Amino acid sequence: MAVKELVDGFGKFRERFFEQDPALFSDLVENGQHPKVAIVACADSRVSPSVLLQASPGSLFVIRNVANMVPPPIATAGNATIAGLEYAVLGLGVEHIVVLGHSHCGGIHALIEGPSKTADTFPHVTEWVSAFEPARRQALAELGEAGETDTARCMEKAAIAASLENLRGYPWVSSRLDAGTLRLHGWYFELAAGKLSELDQSDGAFATLVG
Repeated sequence: MAVKELVDGFGKFRERFFEQDPALFSDLVENGQHPKVAIVACADSRVSPSVLLQASPGSLFVIRNVANMVPPPIATAGNATIAGLEYAVLGLGVEHIVVLGHSHCGGIHALIEGPSKTADTFPHVTEWVSAFEPARRQALAELGEAGETDTARCMEKAAIAASLENLRGYPWVSSRLDAGTLRLHGWYFELAAGKLSELDQSDGAFATLVG
């Protein structure tokens, strides 16, 4: 998409939300944002949460990174993902956190490949995904001799479950969970099929929501 197309797109956005419905942003400015849902999503250009979920401005607090990962609560000082989640939970009081993973994820591919194959070309990506090395080892051990595609799909889903488990380790998340004022969700978007599934956190299986 060329830059001109982006500018044209903003023109359409402005027409819809400032000319046809001027009250929406007036309210968001005067009364602030009050999203009920925070989403941790991948930076992948194919999985924009606002587009996938057809969400209106002000309804989602979106945090994006490589492979939609929530790191464990160790050595997270200065981590933008955790800063965003902290603000969403403590500042905005969101009621739901969704970790939105997807198929054909390049970040998960880097995790599967391991640092010996990725560190020279993508040192920062390699360091980022290394936090999920335990999840990688466990998934690969369970898969055994599975093919490349099955391994990727399994690891993409395992990373979602690992992120949810990491979230529970933050006191400001666990206290809200204990109080019943916050819920965690793991969603998986299959690009080719246009299918959305949700993780059953009791048994680790994914069930179709839409598609």
